[in-house]
Amino acid sequence: MTTTLERRVFDQANVPERFEVDLERYVHLIYDSDEARRLLSVSADDGEASDALRRGLVVINHQPVSILFLALKGHNPAECMDDDTWSRVVAPEMKAAGDRYAGDTYRSPMWDAVPLDLPAPFADKRLQLLTAGYLAEDISTIVELTEIVVAIKNGRLPNQALFREKSLGLSWRKGLSGDEDGVQLSMQYNLELQDKYFSLRDGATDLAQQRFAQRMCERLEAEQRELLITVAGARG
Repeated sequence: MTTTLERRVFDQANVPERFEVDLERYVHLIYDSDEARRLLSVSADDGEASDALRRGLVVINHQPVSILFLALKGHNPAECMDDDTWSRVVAPEMKAAGDRYAGDTYRSPMWDAVPLDLPAPFADKRLQLLTAGYLAEDISTIVELTEIVVAIKNGRLPNQALFREKSLGLSWRKGLSGDEDGVQLSMQYNLELQDKYFSLRDGATDLAQQRFAQRMCERLEAEQRELLITVAGARG
């Protein structure tokens, strides 16, 4: 059994061309040893990777951060890595990739801004929507949502350097500081928009239009759920 880390050559053909590869920053992918090869964790710690090898786990070592856009599909990054790996290695690289792609895409992100004080459970639910595909237009949003969850989990404030300018100007608490009637109006408006986009999706003949409408429906459903939970909590 191999228990030493030998630097592997990474096949750049497996990485989408839009993401640049930085071989100076790397991560280790640690998988379960069964046939399903379930991803257990992502780490920048050589010691953790070596220990995983000694325990008989599968380690794909010294991979560029860009491999995560493939390896993390279906996985919440906040659940796969510790604060050091996220903050020191992964988050800066993911943010740089998101920044590079932001000016090139004609597709809009599902959320073009995320308030720093968005409650972690809501950030986590939004991540579930976005990490199914890790679409390039959503990378910046994924970084911000993950930073919120990781920061709260580790008892620190979110790193503002990881957030877009528009995000820094938002506040979840201030947005809900009005009376309950105002929140109810927001919920009603949300439902009206849902009806609009569900109709657009069902009647679309163009795949791009259908895709856009579906994403808007998913966003609005998530935001409506957040409002319902918030109102219920305030009443309780």
